[in-house]
Amino acid sequence: VGSEMCIRDSVMVGPFDNENKVGLDRVFDPELELSLPIIPGKPYDGKERPVRWRAPPDASGYGWFDFGDLMRPQEQICGYATTFVRAAEGTRSPRAATLWVGTAGAFKLYWNGDKILEDSGYRALDIDRFAAPVTLDDRGNRLTIKVCGDGEAPKFALRIGDEKGAPDLGVKVAAD
Repeated sequence: VGSEMCIRDSVMVGPFDNENKVGLDRVFDPELELSLPIIPGKPYDGKERPVRWRAPPDASGYGWFDFGDLMRPQEQICGYATTFVRAAEGTRSPRAATLWVGTAGAFKLYWNGDKILEDSGYRALDIDRFAAPVTLDDRGNRLTIKVCGDGEAPKFALRIGDEKGAPDLGVKVAAD
């Protein structure tokens, strides 16, 4: 989590096929397993080869994540990123929170396996374009985003805010 509560710690899997922009509506295997534990090393049928969940070597210092930095091919692909968010010890829980997302490409955003946001538009990265209310607890909440790009690699920026959108400093984010 960065200074503005941008979520940087995550695991990712991909690339998956997005030829002709059909990847957003196609349910790839990781999307079928949103309520299951992530199994490290489990292979999925990727766009050109088997792919597995993995932790990116370094999180972006800019507040967004570029799948093109880690996935090949970089164009006409979809990728998933997952992290776990919980209320920090000693903070009120459960409580209202907000998720803010911007993407380069189309996306679906899931909170504890439920789709809470979707946008099928392919546009340039625009941080904080969309927001959704969620309930944050101290047990751990799974946050997964699927982003699909066309002529450029998919990118996303995610941050968590309090119920009014201000940075919520009482959260813990971890990739596992």
